[in-house]
Amino acid sequence: MIIVLCLVGCTSPVVQVQKPEVQESLLVPCTRDTPIPRGITGADLVSTLKEWQDMYSTCAVSKDALIKSI
Repeated sequence: MIIVLCLVGCTSPVVQVQKPEVQESLLVPCTRDTPIPRGITGADLVSTLKEWQDMYSTCAVSKDALIKSI
């Protein structure tokens, strides 16, 4: 009798976890090519910092969307 109970085991079905589909655009790595200031004035530095901010914001938005989709 005990042998029969051991052979039966668990009858519940195995649950398969599906991975979410991720857009290809979200898998593109962020650029590491950061702009360099073109001059030595404060205005040159400010424009370069704005470019960095735009690059960071664009990358952060796509990575946030990737995190939310997973």
